[in-house]
Amino acid sequence: MPDANPTFVLPVAVVGSADVNRLQLELEALEDYLRQRQQTGQPLKLPKMSRLLENLAEQNSADLLVQADRDRLEAFLKAVQQHAPTIHFSFAAEPSAAFTQKVLTWLRSNISSYILLQIGLQPTIAAGCVVRTTNKIFDMSLRQYLDNNRQLLMDALHNLKLEEEKAAEARRQAEIERIAKTTQPKPAPKPEASSAPVTVAAVPAAPSSGGFAGCAG
Repeated sequence: MPDANPTFVLPVAVVGSADVNRLQLELEALEDYLRQRQQTGQPLKLPKMSRLLENLAEQNSADLLVQADRDRLEAFLKAVQQHAPTIHFSFAAEPSAAFTQKVLTWLRSNISSYILLQIGLQPTIAAGCVVRTTNKIFDMSLRQYLDNNRQLLMDALHNLKLEEEKAAEARRQAEIERIAKTTQPKPAPKPEASSAPVTVAAVPAAPSSGGFAGCAG
């Protein structure tokens, strides 16, 4: 299936082999429907079809009422189913349709115009994805990153533990100092000097000895 100037266009809504299978079955049902109308002499008209088949016909300028166009599309889908490369993506959670189509658009622009995706879920990878081709595996998951950097992670956790221990010790010392300050006894107040004047009582003088002598004489 040549990729340069491809004859057919595979709509981006056709993601994997399951979508190709659905288109093939719908084309077969359309073929039976138109054959029955032709056999009964009824005018040929298209029944209600899926948007996927309408996109396939539109992008390949095919008239589904024309047998040759239907045959071309059927042969194209068969070739895609048998020969298109398939890449398997594993995600931790179901990716959105917009994300899937963005990835598929890039792959069909850079690798193959007819590449198909197979999407799987693998919760153990935590985040990121694992890409598998027929001969290679590209593990871009968070689990693989942590495995590859296990020692770096262990060192970071060890350093974080040391920092937490230092912070806890600093808080403990600060609490001890705070408690010591609040429980330290206050010094006794000094007695205040009295400002009232001190009164000293007068002592009477003793009588002189001459007086006693005169009385005696």
